[in-house]
Amino acid sequence: MDGGEIARLKAESAAKDETLNQLKVKAKAFAEALTNEKKSLEAQLTQSRNEMNELKTKAKAFADNVKAQILVEKERVQQLEKQLHAKDAELLQQLQQHVSIAAPPERDEWKAQVDQLTQQLATDRQLHAERVAQLEHLAQQRVAEKAVLEQQLQQLQWQHTQDSAQREQGSASLNEQLAALRHENQDCHRQVQSVVMALQALTFSVATNVEELVAAAQAAWQAKTARVASLELSVASMEEEKQVSRTTSASLSDKHRQDMAALESSKDQLQADLAARIGECTVLRGEGVAKDLECANLKRQLAQATADFDAKCAEAAQTASKGQETLAECANLSGQVDALTCQVRELEMELSHAKSNHASQSGLAAAHALALEEAVREWKAKEAAWNTAKQDMQDAHDKFIKDEEEKKVKVKAYIQALSAEKQKAVEDVEKQVKERDLAHEKRMADVKAKTMAKFAEHESVIKKSQEELEAVRAQMAKAQQTYEAEIKALQAKKKEAEDETMEVLKKKRLAAKAETQKLASDLEGVQKRAAMLVDVTGNKCSHQSKQLEVLQERVLEAIHVVSHHKKCDLSSLNDLAQIVTSPRMNSGNLPGPALGLNKIDEDVSHVFDQMTALTNVTERLVDLTLEENDLSLKEIVVDRMKKQFSACFVHQYAKSDEDGLLRQRTSSTMPESPS
Repeated sequence: MDGGEIARLKAESAAKDETLNQLKVKAKAFAEALTNEKKSLEAQLTQSRNEMNELKTKAKAFADNVKAQILVEKERVQQLEKQLHAKDAELLQQLQQHVSIAAPPERDEWKAQVDQLTQQLATDRQLHAERVAQLEHLAQQRVAEKAVLEQQLQQLQWQHTQDSAQREQGSASLNEQLAALRHENQDCHRQVQSVVMALQALTFSVATNVEELVAAAQAAWQAKTARVASLELSVASMEEEKQVSRTTSASLSDKHRQDMAALESSKDQLQADLAARIGECTVLRGEGVAKDLECANLKRQLAQATADFDAKCAEAAQTASKGQETLAECANLSGQVDALTCQVRELEMELSHAKSNHASQSGLAAAHALALEEAVREWKAKEAAWNTAKQDMQDAHDKFIKDEEEKKVKVKAYIQALSAEKQKAVEDVEKQVKERDLAHEKRMADVKAKTMAKFAEHESVIKKSQEELEAVRAQMAKAQQTYEAEIKALQAKKKEAEDETMEVLKKKRLAAKAETQKLASDLEGVQKRAAMLVDVTGNKCSHQSKQLEVLQERVLEAIHVVSHHKKCDLSSLNDLAQIVTSPRMNSGNLPGPALGLNKIDEDVSHVFDQMTALTNVTERLVDLTLEENDLSLKEIVVDRMKKQFSACFVHQYAKSDEDGLLRQRTSSTMPESPS
């Protein structure tokens, strides 16, 4: 039953750890979502600020461009007025000259033409002044619209800054609330984790010492049952409080989700409003571009009208110059006619004078009279031709003047129609601008009302969430107090359990210490025996090595003696007598100290290598002796070596007493020879 209770407590503590880890993961994910949303809102705010700055720069550049265009148009109008005044002065001067030179019947016609031209110039000036006034009025309207747009832009920027400030305040308050909740959750997690760690330590100590404390548990069964009952009550109360904390955390998470959904919806609405405002700004920008195009068209038409007027003035100046030329030609012709009439009169006077002197000069006078008559006829023919040419020139001049008057009438009608169309287009544009301004003001009022309603709704939601957070904080404080009381009780129980287990651990520690000391003394004895064994084995192996060397020399001498008598081949004798090193023991991978085993292995292996070389040489000697005398010398030598080694090793290892080993180490010099 005690083991079942311990397993149940372990399972409950593991479940608590799992739930706490889940709550921690959820809180971390919620905090990361809030931080990501804050970063996205900050990025959108910076983007909207950049767009506002771009709109400001574009509006400023547009206003500067419009101002520069207005100044250029004013300078151009002033230059055109100066040119027009100069042309008017030149035209009046030419007309005055023409009127002073012209004949009295033509002077009235020219005066009428001059009056008509002056009236036309006056009307053109009036139209030009009206167009300039219209352009100035349009420029003023453009400046007013620019001011309105700048004001609207400032209002939008102010609203946007307010929105961003409120959003930042809301996010800051939410971050503070989240930090407080996270801190409270961490405190609760620490407290519960400390309780769970205490329970785990208690259960671990009980599980490790359950076999040793069975007898004591049987003696104190009643006390343990009471303690288990109290622990069950405490665990049940902790489960209830854990359930309450779960419900509160679930309600908090639901409220946070609702708040996040409301914030996301408000963010979407604000983004939609911002997009709508940006669209309105783009529409207004397009309207400004359309107005700029209309102004450019009006300026182009005005430039075309001024060019037409300049062309007409140039044509009038050309006609005036042609009229002056024709008048000059007429004056020249009339002067020539007068001179010819004077000559005719002089000739007639000479003719009458010649007729009076006809009596005295009859022959010469008749010839002279015929010549004069012929000259008079020629002059009359010339005068008739000149009169016809003069009449033709007068008709051509009248026709040219009539054509020019018709052209002037057509140009005047075209200018009047063009000015009427321009006036109508300007009125239509003004009407459209007023309608758009009214619609824009209405939209701005609607957007402002919606924004204020949304702000009020957000404030109410934030206030409600703050009240709920205060209530949750009060509940968390109450739960924290109960947790602290339970933790104190569990700490007292833990101290009692530790006091009980300390005595058992002390007894075990003393027993382990005594056993360790015994093992240390045994290990010291083993190390001493190993050192003795290493020393004795080294001495015996060195002595045996010397004996083997002596024996090998004697065998070699015997081989030389036998070979001297038999005269055998001894070329391979050195190879047979050479000592070949055999592989040694590899104890590097074995655990624990070596205790001199490497030295023993080296000495014994060297002795065996010498024995191998001696065996080879002895076999050679045996072969030689068998060939010579058929003797079994090999068996004799092998038997002797066996006896020698058995006497060397078996006699020494048969003594197990340490004192005997020490005496043998100090007194023995040579092993007993085999019998």
